[in-house]
Parts: sequence; C-alpha cells; structure tokens
Amino acid sequence: MPVAERVRVRGIDDDEGRRLLRIIRRGTGSVVTWRRAQMVLLSAQGRPVAKIAKSKPAEHGLPFSTWSLAKLTDFLVAEGVVDDISHEGLRVLLREEGVSFQRILTFALQGDDRHRTVAWTAGVGAYELDPFSLLLLVGGAGAAQDEGMKSRTTSRKGQSDPVAESVAIYSGHADDYAAVHAPKMADRVERFAGSLPVPSLILDAGCGPGRDLARFRKHGHVVRGVDLNPVFVAMANAHAPTSECDLREVGSRFPAGTFDGIWASASLVHLDVADAVDVLGQFAGLLRPEGRMYVCLSATGSTGWLDEPDGRRWYTVWDPDELAAAVAGAGFTVDGVDRGPYVEVWATRSG
Repeated sequence: MPVAERVRVRGIDDDEGRRLLRIIRRGTGSVVTWRRAQMVLLSAQGRPVAKIAKSKPAEHGLPFSTWSLAKLTDFLVAEGVVDDISHEGLRVLLREEGVSFQRILTFALQGDDRHRTVAWTAGVGAYELDPFSLLLLVGGAGAAQDEGMKSRTTSRKGQSDPVAESVAIYSGHADDYAAVHAPKMADRVERFAGSLPVPSLILDAGCGPGRDLARFRKHGHVVRGVDLNPVFVAMANAHAPTSECDLREVGSRFPAGTFDGIWASASLVHLDVADAVDVLGQFAGLLRPEGRMYVCLSATGSTGWLDEPDGRRWYTVWDPDELAAAVAGAGFTVDGVDRGPYVEVWATRSG
C-alpha cells in the first residue's frame, strides 16, 4: 500500500508575517480574510495541524460545531495552511501527531428526542457523521422508540408474521438463553474483529442479549446493536447502544455506507428465503466499500415450523452453495464458506 505523502505546511517571510499580525490585531476587513490570516500565521508559527483539528470550528468563524475529515481537509487547503492533502493523507498525519482515532459515538440533542447530531470523537477533536434523525445509531437505554421500529406479530396485510412470532418466544426465558449461549462463537467474533482495522464501526444485526456487542468492544471496535425482541434490546443496552428494529427494514434505519462491518450471527434464521435475500442486499447498502460481513444460517433439518421445548418457531434451512450465491448476488465477494450444522459465509462488500 503506498504511504500517504506528509502534509507540506507553507512557510512565510517576515514581511508577510507582520502583515498577517496587523490583520489579526485590527480585526478589520472580511471574516474570510481574518480567518485566512489567523490560520496561515498559526501554521507558520509551527502549530501542528493536529492542534487545529482539535480546535472548535466556531473558533475560526465556521458555522458548524464539529469537524469531519472532509471539512477539515477542505478548510486547511482553502485557508492555505497546507498546499494539498488527501483525506487519507490527513488521517495519517493526525495519527503521526498523536491524534487517536478512537471512534466513540457521541450525540447532542437538538429539539426533541427524534433529532440528534451524531459525531465520531477522535482524541479530543470531534469528527462529524451526517446530522440525521436516525435514533438507532445512538439509541441506548431509555431512548425514545419510533413506532415503525416496534416488534410486530402481524404482517402489513394483517396475516400472522412467522418472524415476529418466532422472535417473541425468546422473551419468556431471555436470561436462560443468554446463559446457555454465552460461551459460543468467541472464535468467530475474534476472526471477524481481526479482519477490520481498529477501531471500526460494526452493526450487530440481530444482536440478541448483547453477547457479541461486549466482545467486539473488547477487541477495540465501536459497535451498535439492533434486534426485534424488546427484552433482548433492554439486555443488550448494558453492553452498547441497541435499538428495536425489524431486520427486514434495517436498510431504512441508517444512512447508506454507515458501517465498516455487519455481523449477522444466526439472526436471519426465522426469515424466509425472499426476505433473507432482501436483507442481504440492505446489508450491502449499509456497508462502506470493502466493508466486511459475516452471516450464518441453519443448514440442517427442514424449512418450516419447529416445536421446541420453549415454544414454536419458524426456521428456513439453507443449502451452503445457495447461501453463498445469494450473498454474491447481493453485492458481495464471498471470502469463505464454512459448512456444518450452520453454514457460515464471510464476505466483503464489492467496490
């Protein structure tokens, strides 16, 4: 991989330095001229670009509250602080200057609970995602729930919904379910976590009581959960912000290209083939280019209703080759297929 070129900070002579000082001290002229003079002088005095990134945009007369990588790049170039730099070049420079991209989601309320601004924090600087009204990304214990995100036991046509009925069964023994499944899948989580740069933003799609949310956080990643079962959502919120969501509608809950990775561990088992294929396509839309996905589904038994000790659930059984083909058709490159009682597909979103 080519190494990004280090930023070239423009130097100034004594005459230009004195002229810039006069502009700053007088405070006369346009705001644009004053900002440019301030930034060029700070740069020439040896102020690292990283410190500029850690400053508040409002300090420079800008109309937004947090930096995005794109906004910071454009500002540094426009104000003459640097000759030219790519987003990746700036990312590398900030890392060299000790700005840690510990991407922790924070948010500020604006108006009612349905409108929030979301930002990454990088060191003490804030890097803005898209301002949006998507509660799911920042949801958390006590967060308001949109009616469209509630569990439903009937389809829009008023018919019984096997998915919601199957998921509702878990509510009666959620603690027991969490205890039984607690030791499972640790090696898969480690493998998936290791396939992504640290930190990355991962969606645990169908997170259950939150077992893997906690694991991904221990691996240094930022993770968000969604699940259809409200009892599981409450449990998962102890590990990471989680919201109630039907995966058949997950593509409408987040902006396109939000996530670096999507983890779907046995979360599509109750969906029929058509719905599962559609959700895979929604996953592709939510991933950034080259983002990673893991999905595992049942590969043994028969498709249909299954009477279990705690209740009756619908399961769809997949042929491994058919699932791999469905993943590829949804816009992924299949990196690997593990066969067993569950078929596991590891994939990368095609560029």
